[in-house]
Amino acid sequence: MAWASITTGQPSTGEWALCSQSGPEFIAEWEARVTHMLRRDFHRHHPMASAAYVLDWYASISGCIGGMSFGLARRVPRLDRQSLAFHRHNEHAYPDGIALLSPRFWCLPSDPDATHRDADVVSTERDLARILRTEIRLHADDFLSNYRGGAQLPRRHLLGVFFDSLDTGMAMQTGAAPAQILADAKSVLPGGSREFEHASTISVVHDSKQREHVTRKRISCCYYFKVADGGVACATCPRTTDEERLARLERFADQQH
Repeated sequence: MAWASITTGQPSTGEWALCSQSGPEFIAEWEARVTHMLRRDFHRHHPMASAAYVLDWYASISGCIGGMSFGLARRVPRLDRQSLAFHRHNEHAYPDGIALLSPRFWCLPSDPDATHRDADVVSTERDLARILRTEIRLHADDFLSNYRGGAQLPRRHLLGVFFDSLDTGMAMQTGAAPAQILADAKSVLPGGSREFEHASTISVVHDSKQREHVTRKRISCCYYFKVADGGVACATCPRTTDEERLARLERFADQQH
């Protein structure tokens, strides 16, 4: 991923945190680091932004890895809290390294490593998608059962960040055709499942120059607008209109050329 390295096995250097040991004290320390960062970068802070940033970043550890693995390799690694560790950026506090501690994975019969001793083979992509949803939901439930953030976030937000991280991971398929990303996202997050009631919000839009953009709208909120200049919301915020979201995508594409 552009913002984080991915490794397998227990890292031998650096200060890594186990997801299984990320309890209330760890989260409080993390939120304090984020508050310092917000004061430094925006000259203001808000408890809801600090709490939401940390919760969103924590959820991305399992969700983004799971979504990308399914989309790019049709594999699902072990994503429970005991099977993941992460390293935080020294200056900005977001996870810049993720370690898969378990070598085991689920895959399809067509996988070149389907006969490997660490592989658990499932029959169909539908089965693999269900396993991915289940892994993320179990991780979320385990974490949230002991979660005590520094601000009271809406109940919809708590599970919503894990849904959003998985949906975002599905969108992060570098090189994949937009139609394939849409199909994969619909397969993994069809809506109305036991694990997640919401359906994927990933969509493909075209700007005035007929360029395709893959985008989505968050279920949760990072509360960036509470610290940003002018109270501007981020591009995927539910407060941002579809028209403004497309305009931002077009401006960004123009800047890349």
